[in-house]
Amino acid sequence: MGQAITSYQRALEIKPDYTQAHHNLGNVLMQAGKVDEAIAHYEKAIEIKPHSSEIQYALGNAFVRKNKFLEAIAPYEAALRARPDFAEAHNNLAGALVAVGKANEAIPHFNEAIRLNPNDRDAHYNLGFALAQLGRRDEAVAHFTEALRLMPGDPQAKQRLRELGVEPPN
Repeated sequence: MGQAITSYQRALEIKPDYTQAHHNLGNVLMQAGKVDEAIAHYEKAIEIKPHSSEIQYALGNAFVRKNKFLEAIAPYEAALRARPDFAEAHNNLAGALVAVGKANEAIPHFNEAIRLNPNDRDAHYNLGFALAQLGRRDEAVAHFTEALRLMPGDPQAKQRLRELGVEPPN
């Protein structure tokens, strides 16, 4: 990992506006747990190439890693403007919205993530969680059950079903 960091840093010394090097360096720094440094490189990459859905998504994920959910919303929204069919960005934007108390705004994004990728266990689980927060028990049960179907034995989905008074299927 240290070698990759050094290589990307050298590339940026030669060409400071090398978008992909900033993005890749941000990714390596994230893996190394250097989230603040990663954010700085993602932000630099976005200055150069603002309509990159992948870089915007990576920046949103970095903010989430620091529990800065409010800050994550704008990059996720930018990623979706650039690529509306980005299922993971819909799911993660919705998760950030739930984290800042906007579960109602999250529901359409979870639904879109599921429409784009019906077999996404995380999107079903997360939608179930948001629906449960909103008191929409039956819908929540349906999504937790689907998450459990997609990942049999999933302890989180089982626990959520039990919390809603439903014994999970074996």
